[in-house]
Amino acid sequence: MNGLTKKLLFVGLLSVALARTASATTAEMKLVSGGTTIIIFDNGVDDSALATGVISYSNPNFNGWNVSVTSGVSNSPGISPIGIDLTATVLTAGGHDPLDIFFSDINFSAPIGGFNTRYITTVLGDGNTNEIAWANDSNTIFGLGASNVIGNVGPFSSPGGLDTKTGGPAAGGVPLYSLTLEQIINSNSAGFFSTDGDITPTPEPASMILFGTGLLGLALVFFQRKRLGFPTSLV
Repeated sequence: MNGLTKKLLFVGLLSVALARTASATTAEMKLVSGGTTIIIFDNGVDDSALATGVISYSNPNFNGWNVSVTSGVSNSPGISPIGIDLTATVLTAGGHDPLDIFFSDINFSAPIGGFNTRYITTVLGDGNTNEIAWANDSNTIFGLGASNVIGNVGPFSSPGGLDTKTGGPAAGGVPLYSLTLEQIINSNSAGFFSTDGDITPTPEPASMILFGTGLLGLALVFFQRKRLGFPTSLV
């Protein structure tokens, strides 16, 4: 390989690396089990997803856990229809340290009054799982803290379950804030866990008032037509 070819190859590899770095976002995923920790950056070397704002990671032996796939999706700076979403499919052949999966992003700016977090899971075997969601107005990645908790959903054991929580600090007056999901999986023996959680906005009070006013108006029209003897069918 001559000098010119080496230079062209170097320039090409540098261009690819710079393009990958330029397309990276602020989303991060973190897996923790015992003394083992890994942080995966959006479009980083451990991220198998090509799309920006999406992180996917797999590992057949993460401290004894078979992480078939864990995937996080961020909609920063927006929050509708979701702010962030985290799914995972993991297996274990025996009892191990708990597995904690975090997904977080910053710079959310939609002016909303509160948050919903939803968690649905399938559990096969002796174990349980729960989800904790945070909204942090310091706008820091993996911004936790008791005062920032939206809700703690679960724990669910076999065969799994579905629930939602509403809460968190009002974000309407905060210019930027971060969102973080944590899914905690415990197993005492061989088991299978499939999880899916997200953070979405609660309906704004003004929207609820408008919706309620519309329903009231329809009801008044219905009873007025019925009183006058007109048909009340909407079709």
